[in-house]
Amino acid sequence: METAAVSLEAAPLQELRGCLSSGRSPELEPWLASIQAMGLAEEAWELLRGARRNGQGEVSPGGPDQGLAELAARSLERRAALHHLDSRRCTVRFRFRKGGDSLCFDAGDVQTLFLQAFRLEGVPLDLDLGRRPRPLLRVACPLPSGVAGCSEILEAVLRQSPREPWRDWLDRLNRRLPAGLELLEAEQFPLHASPAADLAETSLWQWPCPAALKGPVVEKLEAFLRCTSFPLVRGDGGTIPGLDLRLFATEFHWEGEALCFTTRMGAGQATNPLKVLGAVLGLGIGEMADLTRRRIVLKPDSRLAKAEKYEPKLKNIYEDAVLLSGGSNIVLVEEDDDELLLSPLPESHTRSDEQHRGHKGL
Repeated sequence: METAAVSLEAAPLQELRGCLSSGRSPELEPWLASIQAMGLAEEAWELLRGARRNGQGEVSPGGPDQGLAELAARSLERRAALHHLDSRRCTVRFRFRKGGDSLCFDAGDVQTLFLQAFRLEGVPLDLDLGRRPRPLLRVACPLPSGVAGCSEILEAVLRQSPREPWRDWLDRLNRRLPAGLELLEAEQFPLHASPAADLAETSLWQWPCPAALKGPVVEKLEAFLRCTSFPLVRGDGGTIPGLDLRLFATEFHWEGEALCFTTRMGAGQATNPLKVLGAVLGLGIGEMADLTRRRIVLKPDSRLAKAEKYEPKLKNIYEDAVLLSGGSNIVLVEEDDDELLLSPLPESHTRSDEQHRGHKGL
């Protein structure tokens, strides 16, 4: 991936990688200044910590770790305070295919490969707000090793919308990816859009049945469809509570020599499709080559239909932040919640009360 083209990663991070691999330290002051100016303190600190865990980049006087931890902590605090006010950020939903030489990759491998491609192409991924911030890039409804996908979903949050056409971005990223992984299209969504994994309703599958297995497969499938319930039996002989394959796998039909079916998605429905089909047809995983997910069906996003519910809120927060940081005469006072909030009455009211008490005495 690194040899496909010159790395477009930010220069200070490239310099840090070179230092970690060679055991030397960068010129600290100008390097830290460039890291701070480009807003890369958290990425640099995590890179350094990862190298330390792998036995690289020993601490040395004047090394890159000096001052970097403090910069990263301040950067995280600032992002946490302004996270919902940064209108430059955007969510992008990519469609990609997985097959061919990439069938051997599991969910973790695919995630790592995409992160590597985005890094080498200098794509500015945003970070989450965890103690150890991670890039906001994830594969929705990931596939296991050995299963192909025609229209898989990858979601990323970018620090800013790209100025280039999406087609150019896809071409650049695809040149980094191994054979069998290919980004097909990209669509931008507002930040308040629901994650694709929360919207997934069903997956549509296709398996080309070998001619030698067609007879036994038809018999097993007919027996499965006659059942009212069909638990998934584990290797130890037990079953998975709450998982009924008769309800989970539905809509079986033939398209030529290919068996097509549908599985439910959602919380607790991340069952390996090879195990599901194997249980239904009485086959081993090795006998079900070329199982492919054709598409993930998403339900409508209610958040997008109620955009006005989110936009005014963000607008008001932004206006308040500008007001409080723009030299206004509003003073913020920190008080304990348990204290009574008593404010003195105006002098005119005090005099009136005294006069009232005087008249009452008479």
